Amino acid sequence: MLSPRNNRFGIPGVISVIALVFALVGGAYAASGEEAGSSAKKNRKAKKAAGLNAKQKRQVRNISANIAKRFQGTGPQGPQGVPGAQGPAGADGQNGSDGSDGSNGAAGEDGEDGATGATGETGATGETGATGEEGSPWTELGTLPEGETLAGTWTSAPSSDFGEGPATTTAISYSIPVNGIATGAVDYVPSEEPFVPGSTEDCPGPGEADAGRLCIYEQVALGAVEATQALVADTAGVNLLIVTAEEGQFAFGSWAVTAP
Repeated sequence: MLSPRNNRFGIPGVISVIALVFALVGGAYAASGEEAGSSAKKNRKAKKAAGLNAKQKRQVRNISANIAKRFQGTGPQGPQGVPGAQGPAGADGQNGSDGSDGSNGAAGEDGEDGATGATGETGATGETGATGEEGSPWTELGTLPEGETLAGTWTSAPSSDFGEGPATTTAISYSIPVNGIATGAVDYVPSEEPFVPGSTEDCPGPGEADAGRLCIYEQVALGAVEATQALVADTAGVNLLIVTAEEGQFAFGSWAVTAP
């Protein structure tokens, strides 16, 4: 594109020169055409006459120079043209493909351990709970422990005739099984003298008995007790036979047994 700023001659000058050249060339061709019918020699002269002569060349240069002077300066800027209509919206572009996942970053180093916090204050001591009720004596394998003592009471029924004389039986039962009490380890302690069969060496007094002994203490006896005999003695207790002087007599008292 030619621009008045970059070409002093300008587009109008070019158009004027082209019009002048065509006018001159056209006149030359018209003149040569009239002479073309006479001969071939005239025809050659007509072709030669078709170019610009020296005078015509000077005229072209003068016209170009005059036109160039008119466009040496830049004219004032013309008014802004009317904005053109907005073109149609372009089609939406295609969605791009998803990018590949990046590789996982390396794990960071473990941070340093924090300082140990201060020890909290010791809490207040709670109140002591109430003492529970006393339990049953402790037993090993369900029997009375060694050196421990059980105690209780006994009563004989009114005596009757057993064939050889008046007698009665009394059963004494242990609340906890007791091992090691044989029939020969049962002592009957009367309440009055004279002492009847039995020994007091292993029976210190009511509620007590030496280790491995069962002591039967008589508290009251209605009628004389002539003899006693342990019929059965095992871990559960003893069955005692009491022989009296006459029928209708009975006795009662306490007992104590200590595990060997």
